Amino acid sequence: MKKKIILTSALALLMSISISVADRHMELDYSEIENSDIIVHNDIDYMPVRSVAEAMGLNVEWQSETKTVVISNGGPLYITFSIGVNGYTFAKTAPVPDAGEPVLVNGTAYIPVETFEGLMGYDIKETENGYNIITIYNEP
Repeated sequence: MKKKIILTSALALLMSISISVADRHMELDYSEIENSDIIVHNDIDYMPVRSVAEAMGLNVEWQSETKTVVISNGGPLYITFSIGVNGYTFAKTAPVPDAGEPVLVNGTAYIPVETFEGLMGYDIKETENGYNIITIYNEP
C-alpha cells in the first residue's frame, strides 16, 4: 500500500511539471468563454473541451468507464476523444492521429486547440489573450 501511495504521488508530481496554465483563455467571436483557461502540455496549447463546446451550443458527454468525451450536435456531428489516447473519431470512423493526446486535469478534459479548429471548421486565431474562435466575420 505504501508503495502505491508513493508511486501515485510521484506520478502526480510529474504530471504537474509537464502541464502548466498559460494564463490565457478561449474566446468565441471576441467574447471570453467562461472557464476556458488554456493549458500547455508538451509545448502544445490545450483548451477545455466542455466549456468551449457548450459555448458553441454543442452537447458534451463524459463516459467515465472509458474516459471518453463525446461532442455532438444532435445531428451528423459526432466526435470522440479518449483521455491518454492520441487520436479522435469523427462520425464513428476509425481513430485519426492527433496533435497530442487529450489530458484530464482536475476533472476537466483538454484537447489541443489545433485539433478543435480542424474538426469544427472554424478559424481559430491566436490573440495576445489566447485564442478566438471566429464563427462570424465581423471585427469587434
